Amino acid sequence: MDYVAGFTLGHFLDPDRTNWQATGPRPISWAIWYPADLDSPTEEQLGGAKDRPYLSNGPVSLDAAISGQQSTYPLIVMSHGTGGSALGMGWFGRRLAEKGYIVVGANHHGNTAIEPYQPEGFLCAWERSRDLSTLLDKFVRDPKYGDHIDQKRIFAAGFSLGGHTVIASAGAVYANDQFLAWLADQPGVNGPREFPDLGDHVEQLMENSAPFRTSMTRDGQSYHDPRIKAVFAMAPAPTVRGFNTDSLAEITVPIYIQTGAADQECPVESCTNWLGAQNPSFQIEILDGDVGHYIFLSEPTKYAIEDVPEISIDPAGIDRRTIHQHAAATADRFFSATE
Repeated sequence: MDYVAGFTLGHFLDPDRTNWQATGPRPISWAIWYPADLDSPTEEQLGGAKDRPYLSNGPVSLDAAISGQQSTYPLIVMSHGTGGSALGMGWFGRRLAEKGYIVVGANHHGNTAIEPYQPEGFLCAWERSRDLSTLLDKFVRDPKYGDHIDQKRIFAAGFSLGGHTVIASAGAVYANDQFLAWLADQPGVNGPREFPDLGDHVEQLMENSAPFRTSMTRDGQSYHDPRIKAVFAMAPAPTVRGFNTDSLAEITVPIYIQTGAADQECPVESCTNWLGAQNPSFQIEILDGDVGHYIFLSEPTKYAIEDVPEISIDPAGIDRRTIHQHAAATADRFFSATE
């Protein structure tokens, strides 16, 4: 470990988009992990209700000063899975900060556990890539962090729908009709685990939600952000089947995809291997054995094991911490090797 991970939370508004309630600008709350000096005081980072936290990310130093060991550090923008949160990816942010990266994760409005779920936030996945670009706009100019960012070494990482998000930020173009055509052949699927009746909301939203109708006009556009020089995608979601295959084939940004062999939410063949078939330059790693989808979430507490065992208990012989260490080390090597 070269550094302690400093940690801070923040929030800002995007004046170019409205919130889903049409009552004001779109909110973007964020969490940032960054290199702090080794003598910075630390405490265990827990997430969830204070009296019943669900996740643990290891030691961080709250609001510590950024280390002066280097003048600048590479930046990673990070996207959580559907219905999750930036803090749920804190295991990744903390480990990469300890290696000398600034890692800032967005909480995607309407699609994050830190606020009530909104069906619009689940249906309009393209808004997530805009969140990352807006986050980049803010942080490269931020008075506290901007001067510490190596603007030639900006990367992106994401899990599940966040994996989809960062691949879109690399140039993949999503078309909702293409995804729905693929989904029609998948029996019994009408929405993700967090919003199982999602498909039933579309007609009503088109009638009653002006923000949803406006967002739908942005379906099929490119959200490529050329500032992002490499992408690390963990277990990218089935929504990748909505990506235009020509746009995938044209991506030149280095992409590394890591998925568990036993992933039932984002099956290897229909998601990761399908992506690899569209662009042979994508680096693919399948984690052997009974490694499932939720291995890429933070380590669970006893309360999570009691309350949400389906995403907290891993099969016998699978150690979540070991997988996290491997994933973070792989991402570090991959980003370090990117020109």
